[in-house]
Amino acid sequence: MKAIERTSRVVSISLPAKTAERLERERQRAGKTRSAYISTIIDNAASEARWERVYGQGRQTARRFGITSEDEINQIVHDFRHS
Repeated sequence: MKAIERTSRVVSISLPAKTAERLERERQRAGKTRSAYISTIIDNAASEARWERVYGQGRQTARRFGITSEDEINQIVHDFRHS
């Protein structure tokens, strides 16, 4: 008989009591299991980090081309689309 491969891993962490209590309140409020709630937090943090990198690249590009406002970006896009 072939063993069933596990798709999850058990991870044990220690939290300060107040943090653990807050985790429990928040996950109950969200209606999720502890594992699902923590997974959501991690996924959101990773997504936020990706957006920060994108915004950082945008800021670098704006500096490189001397773009100082959103209106200038809109004008560049408009000019490009109508050229």
